[in-house]
Amino acid sequence: MDTTHDKQRAFLALCKMIQLVNGRPADQIGIQESLVMDLEMDSVELIDLLIKLEEYGVKIDESEITSTLTVEHLTQRLMFSGQCAGHVL
Repeated sequence: MDTTHDKQRAFLALCKMIQLVNGRPADQIGIQESLVMDLEMDSVELIDLLIKLEEYGVKIDESEITSTLTVEHLTQRLMFSGQCAGHVL
């Protein structure tokens, strides 16, 4: 298994999802960025993103939605869901 390739694929898929709900261009999203603090996602955008992630089999508990939730955290969750490879955004 090529985990570097899998992580990159998951990161790109997540960036596209964020772009759809937040409007920030996917190429301007860093892996270490906080969804709330850095990307300034509001509660409606966060819910929209979580719904999109659920389509990939990624379930995020409400207690995980804090100002410290990062793109990297969600990338890891998406990568380990094993479903990002079969989806086209």
